[in-house]
Amino acid sequence: MRLRLRSGAVTDEVKRQLESTGPLAYSVSALQSKRVAFQEVRDWAVLQPKLAVYRDSFTAFAQDAKISPEERSALNTLAKNLNLTEADMKAIETSVKVPSALSSQ
Repeated sequence: MRLRLRSGAVTDEVKRQLESTGPLAYSVSALQSKRVAFQEVRDWAVLQPKLAVYRDSFTAFAQDAKISPEERSALNTLAKNLNLTEADMKAIETSVKVPSALSSQ
């Protein structure tokens, strides 16, 4: 569900869609599905500020169109401290608009 929540704000409609997915896709009860949706939305809300910190740091490091080994190490440490996954890091790094020279490295 985390991937489904990445794309934007969690509206009541999104919550309802998540809750309705559980019984159909995972053969769980409506109550279990509601609990999972609640937990995922809560976790998503907690994750957003962490992603913003990583995004801001990556953007700052990438201004010169290069990520040096020291900058990569700092980003890896930051991601570890924020409990971000490789997928989180990759999603941010591919979504940030940086000078084109970075993409050729």
